[in-house]
Amino acid sequence: MSSSASSPSSSPAPEPVSKKGTKKSKDKGKTKVHVDEHGKNEGTDPDWAYQPPDGAVLQENPDSGEFDWDSLNDDEELELWLIRVPENMKTKYLENVTIEIPQGSLSTNVGKISRKSHSYNIWSVGEGDDRPTGGDEVDSLECLLPRKSKKDDMYLAPRSIARRLVISETAVLPTAAENQMQEPYRNPPRPSYPKELLKHSFKPYGSNTEPLADDAMVLDEQEAAKQAKGKKRKDDGTGETKKAKKPKK
Repeated sequence: MSSSASSPSSSPAPEPVSKKGTKKSKDKGKTKVHVDEHGKNEGTDPDWAYQPPDGAVLQENPDSGEFDWDSLNDDEELELWLIRVPENMKTKYLENVTIEIPQGSLSTNVGKISRKSHSYNIWSVGEGDDRPTGGDEVDSLECLLPRKSKKDDMYLAPRSIARRLVISETAVLPTAAENQMQEPYRNPPRPSYPKELLKHSFKPYGSNTEPLADDAMVLDEQEAAKQAKGKKRKDDGTGETKKAKKPKK
């Protein structure tokens, strides 16, 4: 008796899927983004620092004196004035100078500074176009003030400029000599002509020109036509003219 032994078919066991592989496949589809501390176009840049122009030196921690941003901001009664002075004028000349505050908006002369060799006029720059002393460039200027609480860094003034003044040197006018006598101006005497030479008569241009021949013929024809009309007799409709009746005696 033959017996057949049946053996069950064996299959390999499935390998466990690692979680690390799935994470790598997910990470491949994502792009890495680098996030800065500041936003876009923000933060500090070494190229953004102020660079003085050629020939100028940047002064560190200048002595601000009375001009301080905080003192102007705290006192509401203080006004910021802009004054343009000539090159040959010293700032000490402005001490104890009295000026008249203009009421209108036009440019006007508000004062005068007299020295031994020079004299200056003080002009208030108005808003109109009529400016006798110029000063157009001071309209576009703004003021920077040091701020002690911020290590004397320069900041834009907390309020706008209240008034703008231009000081110009007075033009030198010629003066008369000391020994020269000043006499009032008199008109020169009128010219006189002898009467025997005053024989001219007024004749407009063309008054001596004779009339043209064509114009004379036109005048003659017009006069002849008027005379013919006066001699023409009345017509009764038959073509014959009636003779004029003589008045009865």
